Amino acid sequence: MASIDASPAPRPSGRARALTPAIGGARQRAAQRALSAIVAALAAEASS
Repeated sequence: MASIDASPAPRPSGRARALTPAIGGARQRAAQRALSAIVAALAAEASS
């Protein structure tokens, strides 16, 4: 692990692994917003 971190030119797979948490976090936030919109729509429908 340390040798990979010390490498001046990381392999593309290393960069992809580093980006994966950020991509997953963005996807999770988008899903959370969609879920919130659905819940709000259901609540508005139920209250009307």
